[in-house]
Amino acid sequence: MYWHLYFLFHSTQIREKTGLGLTIPDLSFTVYDVTKCVGPRRMLDVMDCATQQASQMTMKDWEEYYFKEKEGDSGERKRVLNVISLEFSSTKLDAMVEGPKVVRQIDWTDNIWPRNLKEDQKEVEIIYMLY
Repeated sequence: MYWHLYFLFHSTQIREKTGLGLTIPDLSFTVYDVTKCVGPRRMLDVMDCATQQASQMTMKDWEEYYFKEKEGDSGERKRVLNVISLEFSSTKLDAMVEGPKVVRQIDWTDNIWPRNLKEDQKEVEIIYMLY
C-alpha cells in the first residue's frame, strides 16, 4: 500500500521507455515539426515564468519565440515562457503519439465513463507539454 500512495503523491522519472507501451516521435522531432502537425494558428496558453502572467499566442509565435528570442550576444532569453499545455487531438500529431499502456488501462473516460456522457463533452485526449 505504501508504494501505491508514494507514487500518487510523488513525481517519478522513468529513464527508459522500453516496455511502457508508449509511442512518441523520435529525438529529431522539433518545435518546427509540432507547428507543422498542429498548424501555425493553433492557440496556446502561455505563462511568463517571471511574472506568472498568463497569455495566449499562436503556435507560430511560440515557434519564433523558441528559436529566435534565444539568439543574442548572451544566448539567454529576455523572458522565459512556458506553454501550459497543447491539446492536439484530431491533428497529425495525434497519430504519432500514444500514451503509456498503464495510463490507457486505468483511463476512466475510456473504460468507465458512460458513452452517452462522453459523446456530449469536448474531446481532450492528449496534451503536449512544451518547455
